[in-house]
This record gives sequence, C-alpha cells and structure tokens, in this order.
Amino acid sequence: MAKRGNGEGTVSRCGPHSWVARMTAGYGPDGKQKRKSFYGKTRAEALNKMTRAIAAAKQGIPPTNDRQTVGQFLNRWLEDHVKRTVRPGTYARAEQAVRLHLQPRLGRIRLIDLTPKAIQNFMSEKIDEGLSPRSVQILHANLRAALNRAVLWGEVPRNVARLVQPPRSETKPVQPFSIEEAKSFLEAVQGHRLEALFTVAITCGRRQGEILAVRWQDIDLDEGSLSVRYALGRKDGKYCLVEPKTRQSRRTIALPAIALNALKAHHEGQQTEDVEVKEGWENLVFLSEHGQPLNGCVVGRQFRLVLKAAGLRAIRFHDLRHSCCSLLVAQGVHPRLIMESLGHSDISISMSVYAHVLSELRRETALQMDAVLSTK
Repeated sequence: MAKRGNGEGTVSRCGPHSWVARMTAGYGPDGKQKRKSFYGKTRAEALNKMTRAIAAAKQGIPPTNDRQTVGQFLNRWLEDHVKRTVRPGTYARAEQAVRLHLQPRLGRIRLIDLTPKAIQNFMSEKIDEGLSPRSVQILHANLRAALNRAVLWGEVPRNVARLVQPPRSETKPVQPFSIEEAKSFLEAVQGHRLEALFTVAITCGRRQGEILAVRWQDIDLDEGSLSVRYALGRKDGKYCLVEPKTRQSRRTIALPAIALNALKAHHEGQQTEDVEVKEGWENLVFLSEHGQPLNGCVVGRQFRLVLKAAGLRAIRFHDLRHSCCSLLVAQGVHPRLIMESLGHSDISISMSVYAHVLSELRRETALQMDAVLSTK
C-alpha cells in the first residue's frame, strides 16, 4: 500500500463515545512521518477539526494545538505580545481584564471551541453583575485584540469576538470649567503645595502622566517653555518614565505667564523644602513629601479636596485638560493650534470633544453678523 502523503488523514472510533481523526504532519528528525490526532464526540466533529487543520496546512499555517484553552492563550498573548508592544500602564490594564474577568469565565474553554454565543453570554453576565457597559466594552476590546493575534499566529481560523456586538454606552458630556470657574480654581490653589502642578494642568492642558514626569531640564524658565518628553508610569510596581501617549505628545510648548510664575515659585520653594529625595528622581519637578514621584491617585484626591474647599463643582483631574481646550476655543484660538498645543493626533478630536463650546461660538457669530448687517 502506498504511503499517505503529507496532509492526508483517516477517521476511526477510539471508544464507545469518541472518534479520532489522524493526519500526517510532515517528517521528524529521524525521517519518519509525524501524525497529529483530533478527537471528537462524533465522527463529524473529529473530521471537521482535521479538515480545518489540513486547509491551514495547505496555506502554510502549522497545525494548531486543539487542546489549548482560552486561558492558556490569553496568558501567552499577554507575555509574548502585549508586554513587549505597549506601555506598562496599558499592559497592567490588559492583564487585569484577563485575570479578573476573562480567565474566570472563558479560560477553561478550548480556544478552537470558543463561540460567539459564549462571548455574548459572558458579556450579559458581566452587565447583570453590575459592570458598566463601558467596562464590558473594554473587556470585549481586549478579547477581540487577543483573538486577532490568535488568527495572525494561526491558532484559530477566525476571530469570533468580531461577530459579537458589545453593549452600547452613552458618552458622558464633557463639562469643563467656565472662565469664572477657572479663575476661582486658580485662586483656590494659591499657596497649595501642588499649586504649580494644578496651574500647569489647566493653563497648558497636559495629561496627568506627562505633568508628573516633567524634569527641570525639560523646562526653560528663561525662555518660558516646557518640553514634553515622557509620561510617568509603573512597571513591576516601580515608577518609571515611559513614552507619552501619542507621537504628537512629544512637543515643546510656550508657557503662559501664570504657569511660568507658578513654576518659578515652585522651584524656589523646592530648594528650601526639607525633603529627602529618593535616588534617581532628583530632577523631577513634582515630588511627593517623601521625595519620590507623585502618585496619580494622591494628586486626584488633593484636587478633589481643593474643589470641595473652594465650593466648586466636582470634576475629574483630566477635565482640567478639557477646560484648557475649551478656554482656548472660547478665545477664538485656531483649532490646529489647539490640536498641536494639546498633542491631539487629529483635529477632529479637539473639535468633537468641545462641540458644546463651538455651539455657543456659533450663536455669538450669528449675533455678530446681525450686528454688522442690521439696518435698524
């Protein structure tokens, strides 16, 4: 009998309730043909698995491990891909999504057996448990990204997460400070240990991580400029300087006089402050009372205390960035200059987020046209 060619196979019973399909899978170092087996509860199931593997082999894709679980693949995805390609903070969030949510519910399912229905049930359960639609969207995005990589690696023929629609979530409107509120805020932070930090946030629109990573060599107090080069992140539980969020984030900006004066006063105060600076962070502009980088949660807590003491409405620290943009829009600054100043990757981001400010400007423009052309 002729020897079977590479990629040919057979199907037979291997027990009272199971079938096995076997195919040739190339040759080993000893010159003997290697075989790969696919098991199923029915003949059709075993044959289907082998057929998929044969089709993949014809396309040059190596046979997949049909015993690999979703959990095993997600762990490999985190270590071999995510950890090597994204910022530490992004990896930490992906790892948390896998460890706390995806692994417990989907981890035991074999990767090749994962179905759209299983993913849909998973998301429905998370909603029932009280997770917000936005949180479930993020879980779905992580699973979709992982399965995209599984397809590229030849682990599965298609990404079943793409066949599932995540829950809808309403985007909360941005509610930045008005000009009056911004003035009140700047008055409220005068004399505060983090006055310069808060002032830079609202007048320059920097992201929190970018502000916390600013070093004195990034600031020219004579020229009045600030260069964004890094963001503050954490890796393996330790602070580190990482790449900023986008390529556009790396930029040098001119400091408004109010921010420049606050930084000069902060520099003088830092020279006299009795703080034992931890090694490696001597040049950092903003330090904790223990001489190490500031924790973002601590900054947020201090920010909320300032708002409460000043009787200002509660907003997020990130809304200071939104406030900066809104104030610039309200003053008629060209959208492209705003985009470049805040480091947005696209001008539509700057404008879509602050549509409420633009609508007010449109009404003002209409009134100005009436004033020019009115004959009464």
